[in-house]
Amino acid sequence: MGTFFPDLDELRMSRNSFQGSIPPSIGDMRSLGTLDLSHNNLSGEVPDHLFDNCASLQVLMLSNNSLQGKIFSISSNLTGLMYLYLDNNHFMGKIPASLFNASLLGLDIGDNQISGKIPSPLGYLSRLFGYIPSLSTLILRGNHLDGMIPHEFCKLKELRFLDLSDNHLSGPIPSCFNLTNLQHMHLEKNAFSGLIPKALSGCLSIISLNIRYNNMVGVIPVWIGGLSKLRLLLLRGNNLHGRIPIELCQLKNLSSLDLSYNNLFGSLPSCINNLTFGRSTILDNAFLVRGKEAVDEGHPDGLYPYVDYEVTDELTRVEFITKHILNSYNGGLLKFMSGIDFSCNQLAGEIPLELGQLSGLHSLNLSYNQLSGPIPTTFNNLSQIESLDLSFNRLNGTIPSELIELYYLAVFSVAHNNLSGSTPDMKFQFATFNESSYVGNPLLCGLPLNKSCISTTPTIRAPKEDEDDDDNGLVYFYASFIGSYSVFLLGTIAVLYFTSQRRAVCFLYIVDSWCAFRLYKLYRLFSWKLSDLNIISMECPQVLCFWVLVFGFQLLLCGGFGCFEKEKSALLELKLSINHPNGTSFPSWGGGTDCCTWDGVTCNSRTARVIELDLSGSMDTDLGDWYLNASLLLPLEKLQSLVLNFNSLTGFIDGEAIETLTSLRTIDFAWNGFNDPQSIQGFCKLKGLQRLDLSYNYFKGPIPLCLGNLKSLQLLNLSNNGFSGMLPTSTNGNDESQGPLPIKGLCKFKDIKWLDLSFNHFEGSIPSCLGNFSNLQLLDLSNNGFSGKIPASTFSNVTSLSYLSLAKNNFSGIVEFRSFAHLSKLKEFVLSYNDLEVETEYLMLNSTFQLTVLGLSNCKLNKDTGSSIPNFLYNQRELMVVDLSHNHLLGNFPNWLFEKNQKLEVLNLMNNSLWGTILLPLHCNHTSLLFLEVSNNHISGQIPSHIGSLLPKLRLLNMSRNSFHGSIPPSIGNMRVLATLDLSYNTLSGEIPEDLAAGCVSLSTLKLSNNSFHGKIFSTYLNMSNLYFLYLDNNHFVGTIPPSLFNVSMLWRLDIGDNHLSGRIPRQIGGISRFSTVLILRGNHLNGLVPSEICKLRYLQFLDLSDNCLSGPIPSCSNFTELKFMHLENNSFSGFIPRALSSSSSMISLNIRHNYIDGVIPVWIGRLSRLRILLLKGNNLHGHIPNELCQLKNLCLLDLSYNNLFGSLPTCLNNLTFGRSIFLDEFSSGGTYLYLTRSLNVYALDIIISEATNGLRAVGFITKRMENYYKGGILNYMSGIDVSCNQLTGEIPREMGQLSGLHSMNLSYNQFAGPIPATFKNLSQIESLDLSHNKLNGTIPPELVDLNYLAVFSVAHNNLSGRIPDMKSQFSTFTECSYEGNPLLCGPPLSRSCISTAPISEAPEEDEIEDDDDIVSFYCSFAGSYLVFLMGTIGVLYFISQRRAICFLYVVDSWCAFHLYKLYGLFSCNLIPWARGHEASVSSLQTIFLGALERVKEVDWHQLDAIQKISGAINRRSLQQSKAHITEGEDEEDNDEAAEGEQDSVSDCLTRLKNEVHALSDNINYLNANITARFTFVDESLAAILAHLGHQ
Repeated sequence: MGTFFPDLDELRMSRNSFQGSIPPSIGDMRSLGTLDLSHNNLSGEVPDHLFDNCASLQVLMLSNNSLQGKIFSISSNLTGLMYLYLDNNHFMGKIPASLFNASLLGLDIGDNQISGKIPSPLGYLSRLFGYIPSLSTLILRGNHLDGMIPHEFCKLKELRFLDLSDNHLSGPIPSCFNLTNLQHMHLEKNAFSGLIPKALSGCLSIISLNIRYNNMVGVIPVWIGGLSKLRLLLLRGNNLHGRIPIELCQLKNLSSLDLSYNNLFGSLPSCINNLTFGRSTILDNAFLVRGKEAVDEGHPDGLYPYVDYEVTDELTRVEFITKHILNSYNGGLLKFMSGIDFSCNQLAGEIPLELGQLSGLHSLNLSYNQLSGPIPTTFNNLSQIESLDLSFNRLNGTIPSELIELYYLAVFSVAHNNLSGSTPDMKFQFATFNESSYVGNPLLCGLPLNKSCISTTPTIRAPKEDEDDDDNGLVYFYASFIGSYSVFLLGTIAVLYFTSQRRAVCFLYIVDSWCAFRLYKLYRLFSWKLSDLNIISMECPQVLCFWVLVFGFQLLLCGGFGCFEKEKSALLELKLSINHPNGTSFPSWGGGTDCCTWDGVTCNSRTARVIELDLSGSMDTDLGDWYLNASLLLPLEKLQSLVLNFNSLTGFIDGEAIETLTSLRTIDFAWNGFNDPQSIQGFCKLKGLQRLDLSYNYFKGPIPLCLGNLKSLQLLNLSNNGFSGMLPTSTNGNDESQGPLPIKGLCKFKDIKWLDLSFNHFEGSIPSCLGNFSNLQLLDLSNNGFSGKIPASTFSNVTSLSYLSLAKNNFSGIVEFRSFAHLSKLKEFVLSYNDLEVETEYLMLNSTFQLTVLGLSNCKLNKDTGSSIPNFLYNQRELMVVDLSHNHLLGNFPNWLFEKNQKLEVLNLMNNSLWGTILLPLHCNHTSLLFLEVSNNHISGQIPSHIGSLLPKLRLLNMSRNSFHGSIPPSIGNMRVLATLDLSYNTLSGEIPEDLAAGCVSLSTLKLSNNSFHGKIFSTYLNMSNLYFLYLDNNHFVGTIPPSLFNVSMLWRLDIGDNHLSGRIPRQIGGISRFSTVLILRGNHLNGLVPSEICKLRYLQFLDLSDNCLSGPIPSCSNFTELKFMHLENNSFSGFIPRALSSSSSMISLNIRHNYIDGVIPVWIGRLSRLRILLLKGNNLHGHIPNELCQLKNLCLLDLSYNNLFGSLPTCLNNLTFGRSIFLDEFSSGGTYLYLTRSLNVYALDIIISEATNGLRAVGFITKRMENYYKGGILNYMSGIDVSCNQLTGEIPREMGQLSGLHSMNLSYNQFAGPIPATFKNLSQIESLDLSHNKLNGTIPPELVDLNYLAVFSVAHNNLSGRIPDMKSQFSTFTECSYEGNPLLCGPPLSRSCISTAPISEAPEEDEIEDDDDIVSFYCSFAGSYLVFLMGTIGVLYFISQRRAICFLYVVDSWCAFHLYKLYGLFSCNLIPWARGHEASVSSLQTIFLGALERVKEVDWHQLDAIQKISGAINRRSLQQSKAHITEGEDEEDNDEAAEGEQDSVSDCLTRLKNEVHALSDNINYLNANITARFTFVDESLAAILAHLGHQ
């Protein structure tokens, strides 16, 4: 094309069906300005030649193809490139820095397989290639990018659209993101952490802000109200807390607001009705197509390159839950969608009436909060509402009947509240709602509930006169109250004013909650009763004057003071230092404002001196490491608290200056980058320091000795660092060598209340001086290397202790729990994961504490007293977390724990030996229980039928590996927040209840493996949009795989193997999550071809389709770059091994055994450098074993047996690992872990949800003549080679003796010749060595007796000679069968002795000499005729068939061999193809064959044995091919005519066979009578035929 159109300016071929690769000749179009090949089926790599000459190229669009390889580097010729779109391809590797040589306006490389970090030159173009300020679109979404966002991004001042979603990016969002032109910012589904940066307040043009599903913390910032153009605000699924700021009400254009799944509390802002939410449809171009955009207005000829590109098409789908379903909206549809989602928070208070004014709202979700009060009647104004969810709150009153006028309402739920009265009439939309919309409201009645509203109790009306009297009395009471309250308040103010103006100000800010509440009620009462009750009009002005006086007085006192000028100047200098060179922190600091009002600054109310400085998370992390200039803090002489956590602080400048801040009481430098303990030496001189927090830094080595001088310290937090060394163990002496702190240091912390040294590398024993810390409340030494015994006396005096954690150390010995019984204030106690034996039953324990957290996991609990559950738990009433897992406890399941502890949140009893049934008390409230883990016990019975109603807020339920029976109770469908359900390894039966599939909307992990479930898989509607892991394997499910199963877009792992599923694999399989990593369909009855759509699962790591009836070629998926395990064995796949697998560079295990794969072993297989297991057994592969196999350095298991391979073994096989290096990573069990943090007052509790390698089916490999199976971690140690049953020739390479880690070697049934290598003595780990049925000669190396692990050894049926190795060590266990078939071998265990006893013969007589001459003459004449006949026959056979000529060469005797050859031809050509499916006829044929041979006179029994082996080999081969024939044939009835034809040929075959056998018998008699010695040749012939038949 480039040759025919060299002057083409624009080439647009998008949205067609072009395929193949991009022709390099396009590079000859030197004038080409626009190239658009998007939305086709192009593949291959982008040709380099394309960029050599296309210097005029400005627009390059290759989106939505199947292009692969690395993203090309842009040469200096393409600096004019302005738009580059490579999205939705298969590009991989890192983003090349040279990509930014061009003056890009738009860059989209999203939805590829790009990895690594975002390169800094992407934004920092001013230093490398010249500053290009015009980049407006940047899309990197849907890749594998990791690391932090480089701070150079902040240079992209013209950026309008930024999409980094669906990656693995982490760290804080850069605080320099004050991009004033930014309109769309999508960062969802990453791992960003920290606060929402204040710098975003400068993005005044922003329209959509999407930070869903990250780890953001802190509160919703108030400055967000300044983003006046914001239309979409999505903060779902983070860790935000605090109240919803009223500043959100300033976002007049907001149409979609999602704050769900956070920790927000407080009430809903009543001003939220000020927002648009659909009442005004803004028809601007924010979400519309931009159309064609000219990029070169000066182009000659007037033909402008343009970009037909829709920016918001690249706006990743905005997901919003409406109608209980996660829907997606994008493009122009967004301007019509409006919704509010505040679900799954802790919001309280009443629902504001003003919410009813949002008449354009489509969806409102307030579920799973703590809202109370009535449902506002104003909700009848929500005329456009389609989904209204108020469930799981505390609402009361009646359901407003006016709601039936909401004609668009499709989903409505008020379930699980305290509503009463009658449900609305069943008409209009309300006629479609069923009982589930109202359940959980005991006082509701009417349809569709079964409870009638008709009552026989008469209605009692209260008299009006009494009501009026009550109202009058109430008003007079409040009137008198206001008088006395005013006198008291004014009097107190006057006293405080003359004492201290500042105290008066403080007092004025205090409003007593009780008094203020009643004043408010009084005001409300006056507003509507005043005219009726004729109250004296003078009282209202008095109240008004009172409040005017109060507020005026506050303004008078507060308006005349400010901070000190020198402190203000110091803070401004500190701001400049932090923001150097171009930071934007602290925008409120400056001007003429009072510094006491600045963010993070707190002043003393009396002296106006700065006393607290909180700069948490203020540093622009993209500015790099920050070294604080401590001298700038010198003017802050009265500073008491310095908080600098969540910054990039790594050290100090002029650190000695901090020593002069003697007023400091609190230093909080947590979550920074300190790594040198010497940098904090200055803290040691702050004698008054009370709180020191250095947690979550990078300190290493010992703790600075001088910290022991801080005698006033009350809190010391050094957790999550790398401190090491030993702590002092006694209080005697001053030997500092005992630990990093001197004895007169650590042990002098007499006032310490909080000591946290967790997650470090401390060693040694617990210092005994801790017993002197009488005020100690929290002690956390967990996750260190402490050892020794836990001294009971150490904690005897620490009676104030409330939190004690010694978990995950190396403590040992016996701990008697009674040693802690006197600690009456103890609340949280954790000893888990040590080497302890904890006893709670010695001498009846009378504990004085009431615990909230108890962690005794893996503590060998009560080992000597019956392994029972601790009896002291019967007296505990406040337990929230109980972990007694991994203790092998005995006894009945402790149902009483539920009754006695109604605040219980976590119960972990996994891996014990508890029995009995689980009985949940019906009269107790268990809404607090979040995690119930009882797996791996002996619990029986049925799952409680009401478990879903009694435990509605359960998030994890693991009852696996028990003896539960019965069915799954439908009530589980009521667990709306259940995230993990594991019922695997029980004896449950029945079908999966519909309620589970429809009600558990939050379910992310469902594991029902290894039960007896039946029926179809999810025969009804599947409402699990958040499902990530689904395991239904090893059950009895039937039917086809439902296509709807693949509509679960988030599904990562799917295992439905070992069931009875049939039919084809649905093409919808490509619709599951592109992040899917595990797909297991093995052990079913699936048939047909594997759909090509499976190739869309480009992140797949584990694929198992084995043991099915699948056919056709193996899918050619070149984008399986992440694939590690591919198991396709025991199917009917055919064709070649696809070359596309060469791109699967992560492949570890490739198993294609027992299929019909043809061709040769491909040479590209050497590229799979991580391959550990290669199993190609039982196919039709031929050719040589390629030398490229030797590039697989990590190979451990190689099975090429039962193929048609020929040639010699590669000598380079010794380069492979084969057990010489052990890898402890690839096959080890891995899983998903859940950690509960101290935010719930819970220690780290790890609960294994799933194991990836459970899906790795056992790998079969023949060792010791048996097919053994290996899986899981054992595969890290197994190694073996099996090339048996091929046609390999040549000598065995000596180099194979260097495989010292090999466990099994099988070279049998080949044609190897030469000696057994003596180097085999180096196979020190060998357990099975089979060299039988070859042509090996020479002696057996005697050094093999040193192989001490050899369990199976065979050299049978070779041409070996000499003495058998000595019968010692392992060789003393081998019998005669290991050596048979070698006539020249001698020595035990053979009966043939190596010592000859024949007498020495005398000189031959003359007659004997004559006889010898006759024999010589006979052999000479025989040799001549034999050679002539033999050469002639070989010549004829050669021109007819080379293969038959080769077979004939195995025949030695000229005449007998001719019949043997005909017999062999009869078997190989006629009998074996017919034998499939005719086993009975084959058995009859064998009987005739053996009967004829038994009638042969004086037949050699060795020959008879060989012929019997021929018969057995025929039988085994026919059975195998029969099985394959049955598997292949799907329509046997269509082959009846062919079968009849075969029967006719069989009868002919039998007749011919009988004749041949009789002829053979006669000739054997003749040979036996005349040339007895010639039977040796017959023996060799039969052995060769046997070997050849085995290969076939």
